[in-house]
This record gives sequence, structure tokens and C-alpha cells, in this order.
Amino acid sequence: MSNRLLYGLIQAACFSVMIYWFWLMFAVLPASPRFSDPATGHIIPYFNHGAVLYLTPLLDKLRYALPLLILLLVLAGEFSRRQARWDFRADDLKSG
Repeated sequence: MSNRLLYGLIQAACFSVMIYWFWLMFAVLPASPRFSDPATGHIIPYFNHGAVLYLTPLLDKLRYALPLLILLLVLAGEFSRRQARWDFRADDLKSG
């Protein structure tokens, strides 16, 4: 895989994580009820700057997925940077 393609995929992944974060913070969490509602599955309390919101188990798991996604993107970026360095050294060995 070329470095340019890998860099483009990493940029697209970063953009999708940003969109996910905005969706979670500005669409899902404000629409969550402030009182527990077992009929709809909103039973997990989430403390958000003094307000208590109740989330479904799926939304609670999605909320914890964001730091993991960011960590994976950082690791992918580091791998891409190291791969580019190794490709540069391999080109020097071929020409010299």
C-alpha cells in the first residue's frame, strides 16, 4: 500500500471520528432523557456537567469507543510515519 493512500485513509478515519464525536455530543446526548426509563432502555446514568442523562447500553458502549478510536488513529499515524521512513531508506539502498 502506498504511503499516499495510507495517509488518505488515516485522514478519512480522523474525519469520521470527528463526525462521530459531534454526532454523539450534539445529537444523541441532548436527546437522552433526564430520568430513567426502563421501557425504552435508558437505564445507565451519565453525568454530563452537572446534568444526569440516562443512556441505553449501546450508547454507553459507543461513548467508550471514542478514546479507543483515537488511540488506533494515533497508532496508525505512527505506523505510517515509520513506514515512510523505511521506504525512504529502501530507496536510498536501491539507488546507491
